[in-house]
Amino acid sequence: MDEDRELQSEGSQALAPSEISGKRGHFDQMAAAAVHAVSRGPFFAGCLGGVVVWLALGILSGFSDTWLAVGSAVMSVVIVTLVAILENAQRRSDQAIQRKLNAIADALADFMCETKVEDRQVHELRAAVGIEHRESTGTGSKHSTA
Repeated sequence: MDEDRELQSEGSQALAPSEISGKRGHFDQMAAAAVHAVSRGPFFAGCLGGVVVWLALGILSGFSDTWLAVGSAVMSVVIVTLVAILENAQRRSDQAIQRKLNAIADALADFMCETKVEDRQVHELRAAVGIEHRESTGTGSKHSTA
Protein backbone atom coordinates (compact mmCIF):
# COMPACT_ATOMS: atom_id res chain seq x y z
CA MET A 1 0.00 0.00 0.00
CA ASP A 2 2.86 2.42 0.80
CA GLU A 3 4.34 1.58 -2.60
CA ASP A 4 1.11 2.75 -4.23
CA ARG A 5 1.20 6.06 -2.37
CA GLU A 6 4.81 6.62 -3.45
CA LEU A 7 3.85 6.01 -7.07
CA GLN A 8 1.00 8.46 -6.70
CA SER A 9 3.24 11.22 -5.40
CA GLU A 10 6.12 10.41 -7.75
CA GLY A 11 6.05 12.97 -10.59
CA SER A 12 2.81 14.47 -9.35
CA GLN A 13 2.14 17.63 -7.46
CA ALA A 14 -1.57 16.95 -7.08
CA LEU A 15 -3.09 18.48 -3.99
CA ALA A 16 -5.96 17.08 -2.03
CA PRO A 17 -9.11 19.23 -2.20
CA SER A 18 -8.72 20.12 1.49
CA GLU A 19 -5.21 21.45 0.77
CA ILE A 20 -6.44 23.98 -1.81
CA SER A 21 -6.49 27.52 -0.53
CA GLY A 22 -9.59 29.60 -1.13
CA LYS A 23 -7.43 32.57 -2.05
CA ARG A 24 -7.43 33.71 -5.67
CA GLY A 25 -5.25 36.24 -7.40
CA HIS A 26 -6.55 39.59 -8.59
CA PHE A 27 -6.91 38.41 -12.19
CA ASP A 28 -8.79 35.27 -11.11
CA GLN A 29 -11.18 37.36 -9.00
CA MET A 30 -11.74 39.80 -11.86
CA ALA A 31 -12.21 36.92 -14.31
CA ALA A 32 -14.78 35.26 -12.03
CA ALA A 33 -16.74 38.51 -11.74
CA ALA A 34 -16.54 39.08 -15.50
CA VAL A 35 -17.72 35.53 -16.27
CA HIS A 36 -20.64 36.06 -13.90
CA ALA A 37 -21.54 39.29 -15.71
CA VAL A 38 -21.10 38.14 -19.32
CA SER A 39 -23.03 34.90 -18.82
CA ARG A 40 -26.25 36.78 -18.07
CA GLY A 41 -29.01 38.20 -20.24
CA PRO A 42 -28.23 41.90 -19.64
CA PHE A 43 -24.77 41.49 -21.20
CA PHE A 44 -26.31 39.89 -24.28
CA ALA A 45 -28.90 42.69 -24.47
CA GLY A 46 -26.09 45.25 -24.18
CA CYS A 47 -24.22 43.55 -27.03
CA LEU A 48 -27.33 43.66 -29.21
CA GLY A 49 -27.79 47.32 -28.30
CA GLY A 50 -24.18 48.02 -29.24
CA VAL A 51 -24.68 46.40 -32.64
CA VAL A 52 -27.83 48.47 -33.23
CA VAL A 53 -25.97 51.68 -32.30
CA TRP A 54 -23.05 50.65 -34.53
CA LEU A 55 -25.40 50.03 -37.47
CA ALA A 56 -27.16 53.37 -36.87
CA LEU A 57 -23.80 55.14 -36.91
CA GLY A 58 -23.02 53.27 -40.11
CA ILE A 59 -26.15 54.62 -41.73
CA LEU A 60 -25.26 58.16 -40.59
CA SER A 61 -21.69 57.87 -41.86
CA GLY A 62 -22.65 56.23 -45.14
CA PHE A 63 -20.96 52.98 -44.10
CA SER A 64 -17.55 54.59 -44.44
CA ASP A 65 -14.22 52.79 -44.12
CA THR A 66 -13.62 54.61 -40.80
CA TRP A 67 -16.93 53.33 -39.42
CA LEU A 68 -16.00 49.78 -40.43
CA ALA A 69 -12.44 50.05 -39.03
CA VAL A 70 -13.57 51.44 -35.67
CA GLY A 71 -16.25 48.77 -35.33
CA SER A 72 -13.81 46.00 -36.21
CA ALA A 73 -11.19 47.29 -33.76
CA VAL A 74 -13.68 47.54 -30.89
CA MET A 75 -15.07 44.09 -31.58
CA SER A 76 -11.58 42.58 -31.80
CA VAL A 77 -10.57 44.03 -28.43
CA VAL A 78 -13.78 42.82 -26.79
CA ILE A 79 -13.44 39.33 -28.28
CA VAL A 80 -9.79 38.89 -27.26
CA THR A 81 -10.55 40.10 -23.74
CA LEU A 82 -13.54 37.78 -23.37
CA VAL A 83 -11.58 34.79 -24.67
CA ALA A 84 -8.80 35.41 -22.12
CA ILE A 85 -11.28 35.75 -19.27
CA LEU A 86 -13.33 32.72 -20.26
CA GLU A 87 -10.21 30.56 -20.77
CA ASN A 88 -9.06 31.51 -17.26
CA ALA A 89 -12.42 30.47 -15.82
CA GLN A 90 -12.39 27.22 -17.79
CA ARG A 91 -8.85 26.39 -16.62
CA ARG A 92 -9.77 26.94 -12.98
CA SER A 93 -12.92 24.83 -13.39
CA ASP A 94 -10.96 22.00 -15.04
CA GLN A 95 -8.40 22.03 -12.24
CA ALA A 96 -11.11 21.88 -9.57
CA ILE A 97 -12.84 18.97 -11.30
CA GLN A 98 -9.55 17.11 -11.69
CA ARG A 99 -8.75 17.54 -7.99
CA LYS A 100 -12.16 16.14 -7.09
CA LEU A 101 -11.65 13.15 -9.39
CA ASN A 102 -8.21 12.53 -7.88
CA ALA A 103 -9.69 12.57 -4.37
CA ILE A 104 -12.45 10.14 -5.40
CA ALA A 105 -9.95 7.79 -7.08
CA ASP A 106 -7.67 7.88 -4.05
CA ALA A 107 -10.54 7.13 -1.67
CA LEU A 108 -11.74 4.34 -3.95
CA ALA A 109 -8.25 2.83 -3.98
CA ASP A 110 -8.20 2.90 -0.17
CA PHE A 111 -11.59 1.16 -0.12
CA MET A 112 -10.41 -1.42 -2.66
CA CYS A 113 -7.43 -2.26 -0.43
CA GLU A 114 -9.80 -3.05 2.42
CA THR A 115 -12.07 -5.24 0.26
CA LYS A 116 -9.33 -7.55 -1.04
CA VAL A 117 -9.34 -6.37 -4.63
CA GLU A 118 -6.33 -7.38 -6.72
CA ASP A 119 -3.23 -5.30 -5.99
CA ARG A 120 -2.80 -4.69 -9.72
CA GLN A 121 -6.16 -2.91 -9.92
CA VAL A 122 -5.39 -0.78 -6.87
CA HIS A 123 -1.96 0.04 -8.32
CA GLU A 124 -3.54 1.13 -11.64
CA LEU A 125 -6.08 3.34 -9.88
CA ARG A 126 -3.42 4.98 -7.71
CA ALA A 127 -1.24 5.50 -10.80
CA ALA A 128 -4.12 7.38 -12.41
CA VAL A 129 -4.25 9.91 -9.57
CA GLY A 130 -2.34 12.97 -10.71
CA ILE A 131 -1.91 11.70 -14.27
CA GLU A 132 -2.95 15.10 -15.61
CA HIS A 133 0.35 16.48 -14.30
CA ARG A 134 2.41 13.73 -15.90
CA GLU A 135 0.70 14.07 -19.29
CA SER A 136 0.55 17.85 -19.32
CA THR A 137 2.62 19.78 -21.81
CA GLY A 138 2.26 22.94 -19.75
CA THR A 139 5.06 24.69 -17.89
CA GLY A 140 4.10 22.97 -14.64
CA SER A 141 4.92 19.54 -16.06
CA LYS A 142 8.06 17.73 -14.91
CA HIS A 143 8.08 15.38 -17.90
CA SER A 144 8.45 16.33 -21.55
CA THR A 145 6.33 14.79 -24.27
CA ALA A 146 9.13 14.71 -26.86
